[in-house]
Amino acid sequence: MIWLGGGRLGSALLGTASLTAGQQITCWVLGAFSLVVNVAIKQIPMDALKGVAWPDLESETKEDQLSKTIDQASRAYSRKVDDLMSAGA
Repeated sequence: MIWLGGGRLGSALLGTASLTAGQQITCWVLGAFSLVVNVAIKQIPMDALKGVAWPDLESETKEDQLSKTIDQASRAYSRKVDDLMSAGA
């Protein structure tokens, strides 16, 4: 998309512009840095992270804070939609 964005058609279709040399270098450096960080993070043993409270996204329990927050937001959204539907009727 970036290479196509430098031309007239790509710019019109995608709303992009070509990158300067500095911007291209910055993109390459950030991309390479993210690969290095990924390798470094994979070297951390999971035993070192035992004290961290990770949310369990696979269970059906409603006891964790994440599930409570999602349920609360869902109820608030439903109330808002109901209010808007009743006001429009």
